[in-house]
Amino acid sequence: MKKDFKEFYRDPKYVEKYEPIFIETPGGKYIHDVESSAIASLLPSGDSIVIELPSGTGRFSRSLSKEVNNLIVMDSSFPMLKKTLQRVSAPAANALATSLPLADGSVGGFVTIRLFHLLSRDEIFLFLGEVRRTLNKGGFFIFDINHDIGMCKALKYYQRTKATFTNWPNMTFVNPKEMKKILNSMGFQVHRIEKRFVIQTGVLRLAKFLHKMIFQLDRFLQNKCSDFCTKSYWLVTLK
Repeated sequence: MKKDFKEFYRDPKYVEKYEPIFIETPGGKYIHDVESSAIASLLPSGDSIVIELPSGTGRFSRSLSKEVNNLIVMDSSFPMLKKTLQRVSAPAANALATSLPLADGSVGGFVTIRLFHLLSRDEIFLFLGEVRRTLNKGGFFIFDINHDIGMCKALKYYQRTKATFTNWPNMTFVNPKEMKKILNSMGFQVHRIEKRFVIQTGVLRLAKFLHKMIFQLDRFLQNKCSDFCTKSYWLVTLK
């Protein structure tokens, strides 16, 4: 039986351990910078309501609150949401991505980082349906996905280093071509995609001697060999 990875994020003990990963480790800091720069480069200007879902521990909430006039933070994990509200003063909701407490057409944008890999494929369709339902005309949707091809290639390489990977089979990896088809079928239009060769933080903690090589690969492969990129950041709107 597969373990529900989402349960980790609802465990207060795990939440306390989660934040230091992105503060105290070189790999975590690097990934945080990659994610922050991707959000900043894709974020449109405007005054409409923007939902950050999941808000997690609020790693991006503070910077988003400076760029967005009407930020609302949401997370299905109450312990995570409490951490967010220690960093930023904003309206908040403890909510599931597949059932959003929002009126139709009431939202100007969504920022969704580190969620899709925790959803089943059925849940991805449900969440996209909720985004489509609640976005207003001209609204935007920023999100990231883990690539099935690039990530699997990377994992096979690092498995040869005899590192141990925990719960990876329970994550959802998505092929970018498949994602485009899904978005098209759900009524979304893709505007920009930024690809990155980003190894997950768990691997970086296990293989610290590989940090410099991974950082160099990210900078090189994002432009030269996109088939090996492991993550991408998307900006889409309604058609």
